[in-house]
Amino acid sequence: MEKGNDNIVAQLLAHNPGLAEVKDCNGNTALYFATQKRIVAQLLHHTSEIHLEHYKRSPLHGAAKRGHDDIVARLLAHSPSLIDTLDCYRHTPLHEAARGGHIKVVAQLLACKPDLINMQDDYSYTALMHALKERHDDLVAFLLAHEPSIVETGQPLHVAATFGSYASVERLLSLKPSLCDTIDQLGRTPLHCAAAKGAGEIVAHFSSRSKPGAKRSWLSCSPTAPP
Repeated sequence: MEKGNDNIVAQLLAHNPGLAEVKDCNGNTALYFATQKRIVAQLLHHTSEIHLEHYKRSPLHGAAKRGHDDIVARLLAHSPSLIDTLDCYRHTPLHEAARGGHIKVVAQLLACKPDLINMQDDYSYTALMHALKERHDDLVAFLLAHEPSIVETGQPLHVAATFGSYASVERLLSLKPSLCDTIDQLGRTPLHCAAAKGAGEIVAHFSSRSKPGAKRSWLSCSPTAPP
């Protein structure tokens, strides 16, 4: 099913339409794995209800994760409510698309529901923060252009300092320079994060932007938990 053979899918469904609703050991039906629009259409025709798998992921999560924009469109046309599904970690389909760096799918989902851009998962990560973690710089630029205020949600600069690129750090600071002095739940600034990862270029960038008092607060701050 990962590659997709629509002729064989059609043959199997003609023999036993009930196969479309059979779940594997993880609770997935064939629809979750479908990678061709024609196969999705055949499976939906024989599906009375779209099921969530054991981790509460929907087929839309799967299509968004793999970047299949045509399948995303087909699923949303059939069941618009899928856009609101949350898995057991409160990941939305937008989170999955952002983790994969799929700009076209991200744009599709935001066109359907703009508020998704501010949704946070169980780790307080937004779609922007997932894009930063995975170093999808083009997607980061797209999300910031789409909704600049997203920098106010969560702690994107901490994520960028830990996992991201210099370019993404610069984009965030150009929108809101004061992010440089934000503190996370462990008492850490973005500088702590960059220093821990050995990101010398980013450390130098923060130091050049900060006020002297802010530098001292970075050095004297005691995290409330071990690294």
